[in-house]
Amino acid sequence: MKTVLFSTLLLATTFIASCTVKSACTNMVKAEVFQGIDGCGLLFKLQNGNILNPTNLEEMKLDVKVGNIVDIAFEKVEVMNICMTGETVKLNCIQILE
Repeated sequence: MKTVLFSTLLLATTFIASCTVKSACTNMVKAEVFQGIDGCGLLFKLQNGNILNPTNLEEMKLDVKVGNIVDIAFEKVEVMNICMTGETVKLNCIQILE
């Protein structure tokens, strides 16, 4: 009985350990980090020219600087913002490339 219980527990642990959590880092796009617009912090310029204004960059706990090239995954959010440029977004994932 103990052997069956141990084997079942071992098998269940193996199944759980082999499962992967779906990453937020899907559908990522490349962007350049820039600054210089009054009332705005760091902004992202996509390769198609669109500007993104992230609401949660500080939460990402990365040392993102002006001039960095990053990969980002984001979702659009409808919030009030004093920055009058770009689309306001929530970052789901960010990776510094350069």
